Amino acid sequence: MSIDVFFDYTCGFSNRARHWLDAVDSEELVWRPFSLLEQHRGADGPPVFDRPDLADDVSLIALAVHEAVRAEGGDVEGYRRRMFTAWHEEPARLATVDILGFGRDAGLGHFDHDVAFAALGAEHAVGTKLGVFGTPTVVFAPGRVVFVKLDAVPVAERAQPLWDSVGQDSAAVSLPADLALPLRTGRADVLGWVEQGRCLLELLAVDPADDERLATAVLACAAPVR
Repeated sequence: MSIDVFFDYTCGFSNRARHWLDAVDSEELVWRPFSLLEQHRGADGPPVFDRPDLADDVSLIALAVHEAVRAEGGDVEGYRRRMFTAWHEEPARLATVDILGFGRDAGLGHFDHDVAFAALGAEHAVGTKLGVFGTPTVVFAPGRVVFVKLDAVPVAERAQPLWDSVGQDSAAVSLPADLALPLRTGRADVLGWVEQGRCLLELLAVDPADDERLATAVLACAAPVR
């Protein structure tokens, strides 16, 4: 059974997660695009995948090429690593021609813009239906959705134990679901998901040395706004 990882190339947390997950022993990971541009669109207007004015948006092109490489049976893992590195770890500003070049290097023959954007929109819809609201999010099964926010890439000796703790039975603290968003946008290193109307924070994945910092972050998010 596959484990889905929803990501966006623009997301620094997604880039940290790919370094982390590249170091763990898990052959069943499937990386799936989830557009933060669409997620933050609001209720008005058509989806970003259908807007002519965003047809050349590089964040969408990058995700769409990922799906095109996958559809053609190319080296989608190589493309994903190259794309993340170029976006986050190299100084040059990316253009569509650069992204398509990465796709060709990964085996992409022809890029059909409309088909690729439709595939991207379909993937985003799947993520939304599963409860994904940010990136990166790991979906182990329907209802077992874990948003992963790493302040830094785990050191080598913690990579596998951290992954194992996220995937095993939980030892989680249960919080009101409306704390999920402020925790996601805050500064704490939090592994959380929403299940049955509650925001759950995975304590097995938290270094004991960070317990106080996690508690401070939760209390700050729960404090009433003055």
